[in-house]
Amino acid sequence: MPEPPPSKVFNHLRTVFTVFHIAAFAVVSQTASEPYIDEIFHVPQAQSYCKGRFEDWNDKITTPPGL
Repeated sequence: MPEPPPSKVFNHLRTVFTVFHIAAFAVVSQTASEPYIDEIFHVPQAQSYCKGRFEDWNDKITTPPGL
């Protein structure tokens, strides 16, 4: 049996949710434009993992992957 199309209320709520999060992201990005605490270590590590290079590890990171 096919699913019924989403209601108009659901579509409006989804739009409000999306607009709110975009606005919140913009405010946070402007307020905290510099890396926060240890992001300078974690971001390159995450990028390395996304590329499948699991053997790369930055010794300055003390949290095991996935936590």
